[in-house]
Amino acid sequence: MAKKITNISGRGVGMDVVKSHIEKIGGVVDVFSQPGEGSTVKIRIPLTLAIIPGLVITSGGERFGIPQVSLLELIRLEGDTVGKHIEHVHGTPVYRRRGSLLPVAYLNQVLG
Repeated sequence: MAKKITNISGRGVGMDVVKSHIEKIGGVVDVFSQPGEGSTVKIRIPLTLAIIPGLVITSGGERFGIPQVSLLELIRLEGDTVGKHIEHVHGTPVYRRRGSLLPVAYLNQVLG
């Protein structure tokens, strides 16, 4: 929710796009709000679409599922190996894979 309404923000257009896409696949989006307490968004999709292979990850105490069809390759860096493999180019973290530099985005920073 934007503090200041402009012609590109603060109008709820994002949720409308989510709602229309969910409805296209036969799902339903419900939003429940309580003044001063917050809002709850419930998204229901057909069970046949809900059962897909995915990678479950955790970031910032939250769990996320990434559909396997969206993954090209999985690279796992743990502990001390992270510092050895992540380089910085102009202050941006990158990973060198087969001679190419791939930008690194930390999910907990992107999502806040």
